[in-house]
Parts: sequence; C-alpha cells; structure tokens
Amino acid sequence: MIQIVSIDYYMAPPIPHIDYCFSSLEGTTVDLVPVIRIFGATPAGQKACIHVHRAFPYFYVPYDDSLPSTPQEGNGGGNGGSSASKQRQVVHALQLVRGKPFYGYLMDEQLYIKVVL
Repeated sequence: MIQIVSIDYYMAPPIPHIDYCFSSLEGTTVDLVPVIRIFGATPAGQKACIHVHRAFPYFYVPYDDSLPSTPQEGNGGGNGGSSASKQRQVVHALQLVRGKPFYGYLMDEQLYIKVVL
C-alpha cells in the first residue's frame, strides 16, 4: 500500500517484453509510450516511486455508420504532403465496443469506438 502524494507521466522509448513495441493500427514500431509515475510513501514511512507501464489514456466516440471505415479515409486520404515517418503516432488502438450512455434516459446499449491514445 502507498499513500499517493503526486502523479505525473512522461513519454519514453518502449522497453521490450514490458511495453507495447508494435502498433497493429499503424503497422509500425512504436517510438514512445506513456509511463505513469506515482510518488508517495509506505505505511512505514519509506518513500516510493512507482512506474506504471501499459496504461494508455482513452475515450469513447459514438459509432455512426457514416464514419470512415479505414484510418486513411479519416485522414482525408493523405498525409498532407509530409512524410509519414516524420509524423508522430497519436492513436495506439481503436476498438468497437457496446455500452450504455452516461447521460439521458436511453436504456439500450449503443455502439462506441474506444480510442486509445
């Protein structure tokens, strides 16, 4: 157990066998991954810093049949003339999920896209 004093994160090169090193969405290797640091103290008073790997921020987008079916369509069909190798990967994964909306009185499950950054 740790009493949390502060939490932050940093971006670091992936560590093989610990972090995700390949993006199936982009079909390329991953240059940087988020690492969460938790600073605190144990009940005995020892100071601690915990590094948490494989924790990615995410959000949900309501799914609509009119959404693009491929990432390239969502990018307007091109990369604006810049080299794809120079662009930083922002989206790690996309997943189609079902869930109930937080707001309103809809009781039925809806389709959402889980966007993992």
